[in-house]
Amino acid sequence: MIPPRRAGVVFRAASGHLAFLPASVVLRVAALPPISPLVGAPPGVLGVVHESGDIIAVIEMGPTRGVLMVCAYRGDSIGLLGASDLRAGLFDADPSAFDCVRHKGERAERFDLAAIYERLGAASWASLSAT
Repeated sequence: MIPPRRAGVVFRAASGHLAFLPASVVLRVAALPPISPLVGAPPGVLGVVHESGDIIAVIEMGPTRGVLMVCAYRGDSIGLLGASDLRAGLFDADPSAFDCVRHKGERAERFDLAAIYERLGAASWASLSAT
């Protein structure tokens, strides 16, 4: 029997653990455009970028720079910056854990985008102005 596979992006989070976001959440991975800071933005929000015709808030996940993961959450586009070792593709589902995948023998747990979104209070900074 062929093990089930899941499409998405596996990456190393700032904490060092392997994380996974399904393809239904990751809209695209793009080169990092210039970031415009936001006055009064909460810690962790680096600013906004203009990417593929959209203005997207950029949330810092770690120190790595280079590519922006553009994700969809609650009807918004959110840019995640700072992940390392990004790999996109089909991954074996982890039979011992719901919503996890395996990559090179290591379990990648689903990245909790909802927790980041809620922690930053997305609704409160959506109306902030760019500098």
